[in-house]
Amino acid sequence: MSITYGIFYNGQAGQGQAATVAHQAAQALAKHHIQTQLLTTPGIPRAIALIKQTLPQLSALIIIGGDGTLNVAMTALLQANASIPIGVIPMGTVNNFAKRYHLPTDPTAAIDLICQRPALQSVGILACNQRRAVVSSLTFGNLADISNEVRQTEKQRFGKLSYLYRAIKHIGKNKSLPIRYQFKHAGSRTLKTWFCLITTTKSIGGHTYSASAPGKMHLSLLNNRVSVNRC
Repeated sequence: MSITYGIFYNGQAGQGQAATVAHQAAQALAKHHIQTQLLTTPGIPRAIALIKQTLPQLSALIIIGGDGTLNVAMTALLQANASIPIGVIPMGTVNNFAKRYHLPTDPTAAIDLICQRPALQSVGILACNQRRAVVSSLTFGNLADISNEVRQTEKQRFGKLSYLYRAIKHIGKNKSLPIRYQFKHAGSRTLKTWFCLITTTKSIGGHTYSASAPGKMHLSLLNNRVSVNRC
């Protein structure tokens, strides 16, 4: 039976170099007698649909890009209720997921590791209503607005400074939402939330913000001028 790996990539990841890396990965896998199918399309809904349509033909799925590209691919798997081995070639701005699981951030090294077909390891992600996967972080409120306004071209040109620029522009734009939180040991509370950050790692934007409870989700929120951090 032939083995086929799907290679899903974001055409804008790695300053537009993801397509080149995708072809390099395909060539390397061919030397190991593994067939490949390149998967890329503009727009998140179309990308999710493409992956879901192709999954029955695949033995594994390789994802080239950053945490956002991983979110798209994992959302497709979640919606399809599919279980398939995943390989990651990080080419994002920060690559929180890859750093969390000690994956090579150099594309050539990542391709070599995938070709070696190492033992699989389980990883933890978030699932929102069984419709959306989150491999690194989920934000809403002002922080989410800032992140959503940062364009891919800005990240490529200015890196992390692009987020600072957008944050400065948001000064004075106070927005809050009444959000109901259900805590395992503290009951349910509705809090007027200025921003909330949920992460699957102890770092965000490449910076460690909580050294406690490794391997667990972290929730940080600002409500009514009081900050809360839970694990």
